[in-house]
Amino acid sequence: MKKSLWKTLLIIFMVLLLGVSFVYFDKLVRRETFGLARMKLKNEAMLAMEQAGDLALSEIGAHPEFILTERDSDGRISYLTSNTALLNDIASLTLMHTQENISSRMSRIEVPLGAILGSSLFSNKGPVVPIDIYMQGFAETDFITEIKSAGINQTWYRIYMNISVDLRMVMGAYSEIQRIENQYLLNESLILGHVPESYFAGIGDK
Repeated sequence: MKKSLWKTLLIIFMVLLLGVSFVYFDKLVRRETFGLARMKLKNEAMLAMEQAGDLALSEIGAHPEFILTERDSDGRISYLTSNTALLNDIASLTLMHTQENISSRMSRIEVPLGAILGSSLFSNKGPVVPIDIYMQGFAETDFITEIKSAGINQTWYRIYMNISVDLRMVMGAYSEIQRIENQYLLNESLILGHVPESYFAGIGDK
């Protein structure tokens, strides 16, 4: 009777131990997998956004007029602004190409089991753990301008395009949303001539 009781208790203990071990291993694998996937996802998404920006610029054509200026009778700059219509066209093309790049090339990320287990010897070996990637909503863009003095009667005018996208990583019953942002230098121009001090506000959204 006692032997049967001890045997039953041992079986229960082993089942509990296996259950706890499985839960721990599941959390460990999930944490490591998503950690590695985040890095890989960011690198690939950043590249997709960079290429989308490059392609949008190439489609706009050579020597686009990013900055609009007006001068007074003395030749001084009296008005300075970004070419909003041009920026809107670039934004539309960039969004389209970003979504195309991500949808066609980033439907799935595969992480080797060796990398998940932290083995330096087998970091790229073993079976892979697949993680499905889905776009969450649409990509977004906004613009930032930067105006800085470059010396006497010389001014740097830079336009950055911020591109952002939300991507959902799915592994089995688990999922996580990752926001990827990229600041793309759209244009850098050296303006010759006096620029009114009121334009030197540093960086601001346009």
